[in-house]
Amino acid sequence: MFWLQRSTIDHQWLEIHSQTGIVAEVKVPFCIRRFPKSFDSLDTVHSWLKDTERRLVKLKAYQLVSMRSYASSVLLSKLMERGYARSVCLDVVDELKALGYVQDEEFAKGLVLREFAKGYGPRYIEMKLKSIGLSSDLVAQLITPSMQRKKMMDLKNKWGEKAQIQKFIRRGFDLQIAIEILSK
Repeated sequence: MFWLQRSTIDHQWLEIHSQTGIVAEVKVPFCIRRFPKSFDSLDTVHSWLKDTERRLVKLKAYQLVSMRSYASSVLLSKLMERGYARSVCLDVVDELKALGYVQDEEFAKGLVLREFAKGYGPRYIEMKLKSIGLSSDLVAQLITPSMQRKKMMDLKNKWGEKAQIQKFIRRGFDLQIAIEILSK
């Protein structure tokens, strides 16, 4: 008969006890609030720990996804920040993708349109997508040169005389279109 007990030295370690004393220590960097009273064997202890970790990862992933949309890479990093094993996190993220709760393409599309509405150009948006591990191919499909012209005209009217080529370039718009807009 075996049971679990938190280590008195480091809270990230659990001690596996038997009648003869401590049998093993297991590092558990995530929080487990309750333990079963006893286990039949060491294998059942380890399988219970794996099942508990998977259950906790799933619960946290569903909580995060229920609050807002995430890219799979961002969701994976958020789960791993909490101390869960990468393999378990990958499995859960893949499961959520298969169920349709995590959709990278829809997330990227929303991000592109949101950033463009804020006044950022395609190059800036591509860099932002790459920084979170998403493909930037969608930017060219969603933002046409005519859309850029219209947005740059709106920004030029908003900024007034302060509108300069450097501002448009810093915001990620195309140089040729910026020159064309400002020369009018």
